[in-house]
Amino acid sequence: MNEDLTSPLKDKRVLVCSGGWSSEREISLLSGRNVFEALRRQGIEATSFDLKSPEDLPRLLKEKPDVVFIALHGRPGEDGTIQGFCEIAGLAYTGSGVEGSAIGMDKWVSKWIFARNDIPTTRFIPLAAGEDYADTVHKAAAEFGFPVVIKPRFEGSSVGVHIIHEELSLLEQTRKLQAEFGDIMLEEFISGMIGTAGILGNNALPLLELVPKTREFYDYQAKYTKGETEFICPARIDAENATKIRELALGAFRSIGARHFGRVDFMLAENSQPKFLEVNTIPGLTDLSDLPAEASQIGISYDELIIRITLMGLER
Repeated sequence: MNEDLTSPLKDKRVLVCSGGWSSEREISLLSGRNVFEALRRQGIEATSFDLKSPEDLPRLLKEKPDVVFIALHGRPGEDGTIQGFCEIAGLAYTGSGVEGSAIGMDKWVSKWIFARNDIPTTRFIPLAAGEDYADTVHKAAAEFGFPVVIKPRFEGSSVGVHIIHEELSLLEQTRKLQAEFGDIMLEEFISGMIGTAGILGNNALPLLELVPKTREFYDYQAKYTKGETEFICPARIDAENATKIRELALGAFRSIGARHFGRVDFMLAENSQPKFLEVNTIPGLTDLSDLPAEASQIGISYDELIIRITLMGLER
């Protein structure tokens, strides 16, 4: 790697914060370990910090880092909580700020913003905690037909996502999901290619096509089990459409106020029209994650990707 890239970090202390207490804790620890090892390989003074509870935050301050590399997935890492703490403490940190993080974590608000900014997205019906679910289920079935996708409002890594094929099952699964997660959503199902667009700085990376081998969709098992998903990068999309999708993905990313790096998920329908689902403001950084695979297509190694993200945080 070019020493000019790493030189601004040679006298800096980087704290890699991972773990957290969300359903994505184990994946966050894997991302954090990979980030920590990449920094150390490049001669950067890095500390690994496992954030297990809010009581750990004073200990984080005692580390006195020059920059915090946030590798927390889900709450409290992607919802603006840790970002707000860093802002109050005067700590530089990687990734989106408080507002962009909070909006990115909120699937309802993200999709409303997409629609206002002419970013094509799937139709959905929100269902708040405690709200009668039966009417919403009947409405979704009538408007979308089957299958119907149901998912929590605030979870990541496809936690709690189900594809439902008939109304009785939709009623039961909606009841269960609402009881477990509170706010949820019912969304139209799009049949077609599963894709992601990585974002690094002001650029959208080559598109990645995801082909689950045994799962119905790109669920938690397909994401984090080696060999369960085939990565095709660049995606099998004609050049003109790929350019259009990358531009729209960057627009979706910017529309919610995200910055530095992220991943925009989309479906490409059989008519080649993209539908954007959400922005991940702290995408996975494991050996099986999408963003590193996309970066590698333009010659950016994993270590260089981590260095570039860290530098963006330091420049904040």
